[in-house]
Formats: sequence, C-alpha cells, structure tokens
Amino acid sequence: MKIQIKTVLIQTAIAGRNGGLLRAAMRRAHLVASAYSLAAMVAMFVVIGDTTALTVSVSSPTNGQAFVTSNITVRGTANDFILVSVVNAIDEKLQYGYSSPFAFDITLYSGVNPIFAQANGLGGQSQVRVDVTYTPVIISSPKLTGTTFTLSVPTAVGFNYVLEFKNSLSDINWTGVQTNRGSGGMIGLTNNGAIGSSRIYRVRVQ
Repeated sequence: MKIQIKTVLIQTAIAGRNGGLLRAAMRRAHLVASAYSLAAMVAMFVVIGDTTALTVSVSSPTNGQAFVTSNITVRGTANDFILVSVVNAIDEKLQYGYSSPFAFDITLYSGVNPIFAQANGLGGQSQVRVDVTYTPVIISSPKLTGTTFTLSVPTAVGFNYVLEFKNSLSDINWTGVQTNRGSGGMIGLTNNGAIGSSRIYRVRVQ
C-alpha cells in the first residue's frame, strides 16, 4: 500500500562551507511514502555545500511503549538536516518542520501504531521507526448478579485499572472498590455489595 502525500512548498536556507548564507529557491516537493517504509520518501532539493551524514533519533516515545490515551507527543533530534518529518503510518498524516529538537503531536489508534521519523538534507536521509501500542479503556460485559456487579476491560501492561462508582451524577466524589493491574489482555473488575436503586460506574487508569 502506498501513501500519497499532497504537494508542499519548501523554502530552505543553507549555510555553505564558506560561511556565507545561500538561499535555495522555493521548490515543490512531491512526497510519496510506503506505509511501512518512509525510505521511499523523495524530496527535490537544490544540493549545495556540505554532505555530512544525517542522523535522526526519537527520545519519546520508546519502542514498544504502551499508552492508554490517544494523543501523544513525538520528541527527538536530528543533525545537519533541511527537513524533518514524522508520520503515523495508520492515518498517513505527515507533519514536518525545520528545527531540532523537534516535537510533533500525533493521534494513536487502537492496537500497534508504527511511527516514522525522517530527516532529509544534503547528506541524504535518515529514518527511524518506533512502534507503540494504544489500548483504549472500553468497558464490556457489565453484569449485575444479585448485589455483585462485574465488568471487563482490555488492559495494557504497566497500568492499574480502578473500578469506581457513585450513586448519583450530582455526587462530587467517586468511590473506589477494586484495583487490578493491567496484564496486556482482558481483566475483570468486581463490586460486591452493590445496593441502592442505581449506581454509576467508571474505570480509571493510573
């Protein structure tokens, strides 16, 4: 599968070997990337001056990191570059900038999200991939048997899942009844002694 990314206008300012500032004219760069490899990304630049090898790295998130929220910030650094870009291969939304360190806010989707960071410059290009997992809290199988209320939620390792309730929406505070540690799979949460005409439940992740 190919990702088609719309044409963007790029204006660059490049310091030459002689210390003078050379400005490349604005050029259209038609960016095409593979869903699993941004190595196919091509940008048309005026090649002037240094050809130092590019490097790019992502400091956050780390490869294999788990999340329970859908919005995260990708942070990292690059050297000797003209353009640095970040994309989540799931939604194919490219973000780019011209400074280092860089920080881009991206959206995660349920499951594994392949995130690519790439630097393009006179020395070629450098790319790194980081895979992260997003596990949204989705309550399923709620059931009341007598005075025992149970439900299930998908979980991520490294997080605690707390079942809480209150008797009315107007109540200020929630009452915690059970905490289970995430296993990376489905877990059950239980409230024994559920009495009264109604209760409102939620699962809080910490």
